[in-house]
Formats: sequence, C-alpha cells, structure tokens
Amino acid sequence: MFWNRIPKPKTTAFILLSEKEAAEAFVEDVENALRHQKAAVVISHFTETHKRVQTQLESRGITTKTLTAVSELNSGAFESMARMGSVALAPFPLLQLAAPFQKHAGPSLGKADLFVPELHPTRRRDALVESFARSIPFATQLKLYEAMDSPLLSSFMDPDKMRGFLQQFGIKLDERVESDFVTNALFKAQKRIEKKVPNEQEAASQQHWFELNLR
Repeated sequence: MFWNRIPKPKTTAFILLSEKEAAEAFVEDVENALRHQKAAVVISHFTETHKRVQTQLESRGITTKTLTAVSELNSGAFESMARMGSVALAPFPLLQLAAPFQKHAGPSLGKADLFVPELHPTRRRDALVESFARSIPFATQLKLYEAMDSPLLSSFMDPDKMRGFLQQFGIKLDERVESDFVTNALFKAQKRIEKKVPNEQEAASQQHWFELNLR
C-alpha cells in the first residue's frame, strides 16, 4: 500500500546565536517551504510566540491562518493552503486535542514542513509534536528552532562557553548549528526540567514559564 511507503518524518533542531537570528532562520525556512509548494504548519507553545510569528510572517507578505478547530487539522486543508501559499498557525492546545492526526481517506502525495519556532522547556510537549508529525500522511519534515541566549538553553548551558565551543570547531556564530550532540543535550535538558516540574503552570512565554515553574 502507498500509505506504508510514506517516509518517516525527519526532525532537525537548529540552534542559533540569538533569538533574533533564530526567528530569521525560521522565516527563511517557511518562505522556502512555500516556494516548493509544501504545506507549512507552525506550532507555537506560547501565546506570545504565536503573536510574534504571525507578525513576522505577515510583515514578509506571507498570508497566515490561525487554526481554531480540530476539524481544520486535516490533509485536505493543508494541501489547499499550500496551493494558496498560506501558512497554518496551530496553537499547541489545539494540536494536543487533535493528536494523532485524523485518519486520511486515502493516500496523499502531499509534502509538509512543520515548524516549532521556540521549544517548550519540557520534553513531553515537543515529543507530542513529533508524534503528531509522524501521524500526518505526508512526506513531512519537523524543524525546531532555539537560540543560545534563550531561557531554555541558558538554564543548562553558558552562552559564552557555547560560543567558544563552536568557534573551536570553526563554526561561525551566524551559522546554524545542527549538531546531534547539541540536539541531544537539549532534549536531555528538557527531560531534566520536566522531572523538576510535575505540575506545571501554563505561561504566555518561555521566560514566563521559567518564572512561574522554576523560581
């Protein structure tokens, strides 16, 4: 069956020098997805991230649509938005209700890039995003973005030491870091944080989350 030949989604975490550069890399990748007529779906863990992303994309002339119902998370809607060059904005609470993806009536030839412009401090949230990506009947790539000076990375990694580490290996500070070592360290840090906060309080931003849950 064609259904079984859909490749597993590829997950890539990009680490950049600053939040500004992480945001720019994210927008560039969204533009590239649209140029290749892929469905582009942005998943935001925080309300402030959602607002920022919407403003960034629309300032570049990219049409966005905020999804508000589980029924909108379907392959037909994604394919339609891809044809129109529009980006779907999916707040995490909606995805949480929808995961796994609704069963598709038949095989899909679609391609999709899922973007997480800012990680959540706990691993369980982004693990659910990965589970959702795996359930989509598209050839899917999941792209995660984080900045060295973000509250999350700063909670376990000194930004200055990290910059020195990268320079030792000839990596320029304005380049993306796609190191498996750094990605695995990031995921392990999320798991450690998760263990410290069994009953988390919801927050409007990553910084606000740390203030509420790890004071």
